[in-house]
Amino acid sequence: MQTTAIIANVLAGAVFVWLTYKAACTCLATPARCRLLGGLQTELKDQSIRLAAELDRLAGQVRSKTISDPAAALRVLPDGRSVAAEAGMPPDYRPARLLHRIVTARLAGDAELAWDEYRHWLQRVSFGWSARMSHGKQAKEFGLLFTVIGALLAFASLSQVSKPFEVFGALSLAMLTTIVGLLLSLLVSHCLVQRFYLQYRRLQIESEEAVLKVLRHAGRLQVAVRPTRPPRRAVSRKPPQDGNGKVLLPILPAGASSLVLYADAPSDGNGGVRCAKK
Repeated sequence: MQTTAIIANVLAGAVFVWLTYKAACTCLATPARCRLLGGLQTELKDQSIRLAAELDRLAGQVRSKTISDPAAALRVLPDGRSVAAEAGMPPDYRPARLLHRIVTARLAGDAELAWDEYRHWLQRVSFGWSARMSHGKQAKEFGLLFTVIGALLAFASLSQVSKPFEVFGALSLAMLTTIVGLLLSLLVSHCLVQRFYLQYRRLQIESEEAVLKVLRHAGRLQVAVRPTRPPRRAVSRKPPQDGNGKVLLPILPAGASSLVLYADAPSDGNGGVRCAKK
């Protein structure tokens, strides 16, 4: 029984050291990530305003027939003082490049690709917060598991000891793991839900508004450059004629339900068909 208790304590210690390490890494990284999300929110809003002005400029050039392909003439706006660049984010995930890819896909007529670019960017800047949230849930579940193990060891040792107070050694495992598990769960939940997720949700709302703004401007530009097709001319079909210029009209034999052959129709002399008098 003593060996089992030692193994349970060592296992509980290893599990909770690992969970504590994960929770500490999450807590230390959360403030910097929240600042990055705030900077991305501001930068994305500024870039959307500048890109909308760029699209309006291209629309004017299209109307004046200065350019014919606005997608090729669309420039990548400079990042300027970019929080994403200072944080070491790859260029493809910075707001200026993101909006440029979205507008390019929209001008090419692929709206689904434009939204796929936006959704992939949102997933990239989430830093896997939902997966990190599971560390708090695991801490709570492991705390409950070792609570049950400690209670079982306590009841097992209770039947072998003469003094009831000696059972507290096993119960300490149950109480300690429960407390540590709950504390780690609350710590991770506070950092990821109360701080990071609220900032991430604000970024979602603001970025979606910015993307919709540039897509509306790109849609107007696409309508302006859409090629106009000339109206289709009606094709006049002449009735079939024989070698003498007489028009052949279809006739139906008695009892037939479809056209099977042609017969000579009376002509008025000018190439038309003379109606037979009843």
